[in-house]
Amino acid sequence: MIPYFVVLAVTSLLSMFSRLVSGAKHTVRDNRIHVKSTAIVGTEVIDSSTQQWNFFDYAILTLLVAFSGLRYGIGTDYTTYHYMFSALVAQDWLGSIAASPVEPGYTILSLAVKTAIEDSRAIFWVAALITVVLVFVAIKRSSTDLFLSLFLYFTLAFYLASFNATRQGIAIAIVLFADYYYKRNKVTFFLLMAVAISIHISTIFVLAIYLLSRHLRPNLLLVVGMLFLGAALASSAFIEDQLSGLLVGLNPRYGGYLIDNPTGLGTYLVILSKIIIICYMLWIGREDDSNSHYRTLVIFSLVFLVAGTAFKVLVRMEMFFGIFIILAIPNLLAGRKGAGFHSFLIVVAGLIYLTFYLLNYDGLVPYSTYLSMGAS
Repeated sequence: MIPYFVVLAVTSLLSMFSRLVSGAKHTVRDNRIHVKSTAIVGTEVIDSSTQQWNFFDYAILTLLVAFSGLRYGIGTDYTTYHYMFSALVAQDWLGSIAASPVEPGYTILSLAVKTAIEDSRAIFWVAALITVVLVFVAIKRSSTDLFLSLFLYFTLAFYLASFNATRQGIAIAIVLFADYYYKRNKVTFFLLMAVAISIHISTIFVLAIYLLSRHLRPNLLLVVGMLFLGAALASSAFIEDQLSGLLVGLNPRYGGYLIDNPTGLGTYLVILSKIIIICYMLWIGREDDSNSHYRTLVIFSLVFLVAGTAFKVLVRMEMFFGIFIILAIPNLLAGRKGAGFHSFLIVVAGLIYLTFYLLNYDGLVPYSTYLSMGAS
């Protein structure tokens, strides 16, 4: 596990240097967050000083992309994506798209990569570049604390989950990136969501929930409702009978995805962790309406976690919504009295969660790279 913690430590250190260079300063006045060079759009608070790029930002991107791109055999789906790439015929795009078992957007991306580079390792580098850059830009645009956002991105395993769910990782990054444009440019927002859907078809459900979330307020009643909805789905035949049929219509490959496949104790611990995080966000944000849809989206993640106790594949859907934690918590803590102590507790909790995740999920340990394996 040491390589993961080394990368986390270096990333955290670089993000601290980046924050010092950017010179972000937070103060509180009249219960509103005031940030040097701040622009307020609607109810969203944007810290322009965190949007300024510097050397340390590029160093962080380089490290995170390289750590993902250099991996070899890491992640339970690594071999699957390797063989899918190898099976593509760069000289026959139409035939390859028609024969591909996955969405056309990802297939076109893979074909474009293979046209330039035959080596299957190239697709992992490109996927890492797209995923990390889009998430990082979203953080720079919408978070008031680069360090805390990146720390949560790593320790809550959103970054590491993309080692396994490659297509979904790209789609999640696009959704997070697209959020910035919802109130600024609807055309851009929906175009980005269309691209995400072409990469992973499940994003069509994410889009519907995202639009709904914009009209709901985060509160305990919504939390209870999502828990009950998840439990109802887990205990009913609706998912296996009706939703499976819908997914087959979208992509025949998903026909066997929603079979009764219960998860273990780990998922229940993740659910408990998410409930604690959500209650924490509701508590610290009880008088803060800015960016409330971040919290609403995270609450929706509970549906998929609870339903996933019966149908394991649904747990992956949680990441589309849970990833908004990396924006919600830093923005809620900005300018808050005692924010340093809150951040310290979050760091401790994050390290514990990361250790648990590495030991139990996605075939991440031990980390290996094709440089050390001598893979050709």
